[in-house]
Amino acid sequence: MKKKVKFIVFVVSIFMSNFATVFAKAFEGSYLPVCISDNSCLLACEYENNYEGKKEKLAIFYDYSSKKMRVVFTTGGYNQRTFYDLDNKNVFYEKELFNADNSSCPEYAFINESGINELCFSTSKNYCLDISGTLGFGKKFEGNSERTYNFADQISLYYNDFDNYFYDVSCENFDLSTLENKLINDFNKNFLNGNNLPSFIENNDTFQELNQKQADKIKKYVNKCKDSITNNQELDDESKKSALQKFDYSDEDISEMLESVNYKMKNYDKLDYKKASEINCEALLGSVTNPDEPAYYISMAFNIIKYLSTLILIVFTIVDYIKAVVSKDDEELSKTNTRFVKRFIFAIIIFVLPSLIIMVLEWGGLINDPSICGI
Repeated sequence: MKKKVKFIVFVVSIFMSNFATVFAKAFEGSYLPVCISDNSCLLACEYENNYEGKKEKLAIFYDYSSKKMRVVFTTGGYNQRTFYDLDNKNVFYEKELFNADNSSCPEYAFINESGINELCFSTSKNYCLDISGTLGFGKKFEGNSERTYNFADQISLYYNDFDNYFYDVSCENFDLSTLENKLINDFNKNFLNGNNLPSFIENNDTFQELNQKQADKIKKYVNKCKDSITNNQELDDESKKSALQKFDYSDEDISEMLESVNYKMKNYDKLDYKKASEINCEALLGSVTNPDEPAYYISMAFNIIKYLSTLILIVFTIVDYIKAVVSKDDEELSKTNTRFVKRFIFAIIIFVLPSLIIMVLEWGGLINDPSICGI
């Protein structure tokens, strides 16, 4: 009897665990694959298809591990989720528009839910409407399609944000190699999430146009700095000559730098970008002024510890000396002096601990940044 009860409990527990799993999946809140949230895939294009009162979602994403384009979509009024490879026989699109080597997001995306689920992507509705009569699975590709996400638009937004770099850095602090590292690490961190640059982005028209615009902006900035130095009346000729040497960049130098950026982003996993010359403290811990970054709370904790240790040092020392004076005991007074020295040394260590930590990281080649994140 006991064995039967145990067996029933075992079966029920398995059923409940499976039910809980299914229930959790049904209410994850997003039809997108987990690999996008864990940064092993990149969302490229997203669409909403509205037909016969049902809104369906479609997305094209790039799988970094397999280096393939894949499609995820919903059917049954957003109730079910299905995955296809982009080269699946049930996926129709203009081949020259979207492939792993050179692509852009098609303007439209349609779902045909009759029979076998079929998808169609195109730059115009006519393409999908023209081929739908040849499919033989019932309904045509119809409805209203809206593109809600485009990777090229996101890249444009990133490059617009990066323009602020030229407003934040002075001519005195400008350096082409520093700019190169910033371009590589910022784009990788904010867009590629530590992955290599895929060919479909590298060869995308928008990406290439923005790279060219970036080159033009760098040239314009370099010329502005040269003019500023040349027209500076406070500098003598020798000082001007020395300052201008820093901006002795040709158009070829700038173009080669951007080519180097693309190459290094394509081979990010093979190159050691985590060396001391290219990583600063902020890259590891974030900004001390941002409540969402670890550095903010580390700084707060260190400040509390520093001031609290000072307060404890003062209070304990005063209490010990009062006791020693009241007791009129020379030995107790000597012990109090010893305790005071030890406490004082401990308080000093706490105050310089952030600097000591950074010093150790520098010796280990993990970081090269004297700012210690402002801590």
